[in-house]
Amino acid sequence: MSAEWIPVALRTEVQARAAGLCEYCRVHEDDAGLPREPDHIVADQHDGRTTSENLGP
Repeated sequence: MSAEWIPVALRTEVQARAAGLCEYCRVHEDDAGLPREPDHIVADQHDGRTTSENLGP
């Protein structure tokens, strides 16, 4: 999980875009048993920004 706080509006935007699916493996959160948690694609420790384009559930 990211060390940087992800604002609620941005978190909601990412979750809506993903429609309950993991954007990597495409498994739905209902099948995974846990809700998806947005996290950085490029980690913030490696200068990844907290933007919609760099977040995925």
